[in-house]
Parts: sequence; structure tokens; C-alpha cells
Amino acid sequence: QSKLPAYLDDHAFVAVAFLDLFEATRDARWKDEAVRIVALLDQHFADETNGGYFFTADDHEKLLARTKDPVDKAIPSGNGWAAQALVRLSVLTGERRYADRALAAFKEFQGLMERAPQATESLLLALAMYFENQKAQSVAPPEKPAATQTRGPVTAELLVGKSALMRGGKTPLAVRLQIAAGFHIQGHSVPDKQAATRITLTSESLGKLAGEIFPKETTLKSPELGGELKVYSGEVVAGGTLEV
Repeated sequence: QSKLPAYLDDHAFVAVAFLDLFEATRDARWKDEAVRIVALLDQHFADETNGGYFFTADDHEKLLARTKDPVDKAIPSGNGWAAQALVRLSVLTGERRYADRALAAFKEFQGLMERAPQATESLLLALAMYFENQKAQSVAPPEKPAATQTRGPVTAELLVGKSALMRGGKTPLAVRLQIAAGFHIQGHSVPDKQAATRITLTSESLGKLAGEIFPKETTLKSPELGGELKVYSGEVVAGGTLEV
């Protein structure tokens, strides 16, 4: 049984935990829970005048002062983790209000972040996530981002291990192909590499794909085409590791 009202840190840590659960499971329930927790933060802890969050809620017992601490100590700063949750939600939902809340916190604590970076690492990490997201949007702003494309009898779905890509990081990447019944596509190991099924990145600035893995092909007997064909049919998943 909870004995005391929850503080800023409690809400911020739980919001980040729900976002981690969502990234691990892709269950929308956890993203919705994170949205709910951040809404409580904005309602009861936000400093609407200067940005950032107070340590206690607006309905907490009366204190001499409501403090607003951005410094990492034995545990990370609640403001730093709240900012991380805000940036991640802005990426997942596409809603600008989350990014604006995070930006207000960065401006409020900018002086301390510049003077004491080792004491404000949680906020600096959130700021790095914010800038990476802004750069990604400026480089490639898709009008309607979609992870699935269809060409003829084949549907291709992009699967990425992380919702946000950080410079220097690595993440699993895969493509799942759904091939209509009665059709097939060339395998990965066919001699004609122009006709072979392969995965390439459209932009070298994104990084490189390493450790590519393709499933076992099916062999079709085709005397009219010279003997045997290595093909894929049905559902096919291939991928590797994206080095950002």
C-alpha cells in the first residue's frame, strides 16, 4: 500500500519504464500509460511560467517552497527523465506539445547544463535525443510515414528494433515480405545479383547494414529456365544490424 503522495521522480521514472515496455513489446497499452502519466506531470507538477517540473505536486501538503531540481545525484534527476519521456513521446505520437514541454525545460536549466554538465547528464541525454529527432525530421520529412509498402503481389514491412535512432548506436533491422499465393521472388544466392533479393539503404548518411541474414531458399525445378531456381515464397523475414 502506498503511504505517501508520488513525487516528480516517481512519475518520470514510471513514464520512461512504460515507454521501454512499449518499445520491447509494441503493445499500445504501454504507450497509452506513458501518455497518462505525462499528463499527470503536466497537470500537477509543471512550472507553467519558466518551464521544467517541481518536485512536489500542486496539491501536495503546504511547504515553505516548491523546489525544482535538475541535478543527478544518487538517482537521476526527475526533470531529466521527464524530459526524456517528453522527447520520446513527441517521436512516437508526432505531437509537437511534448517537444515544446521538453524545450521549455532545456531553456530553464540551460545555464546549469553549460556550467555543470556532469551533474546534469540526464537532461543532456534528453537534449541529445531532441536534436537527433529534429535532424531526422529535417533530413527526411515523409508526408505520411509508413512502415509498409506493396508492389504487385509482394508486401514489404520494415521492422526496426528501436523507435529512435541515435548516432553511433546499433539496432536490429529487418524486412518482412508477404508474397501472395502462387507467386515467388528470386532468392538471395542466385548468381545474377541484379535479380537477387537483397536489402540496401537508400542513404549512406544513415549508416550501414552489417551482419545480414537471409532465410533458407526453396528450390524449384524449372527445365525451361535452365534447371533449378532458388526462390522465396509465402512469408520471408531477412535483416541485419543497422549501425547508425
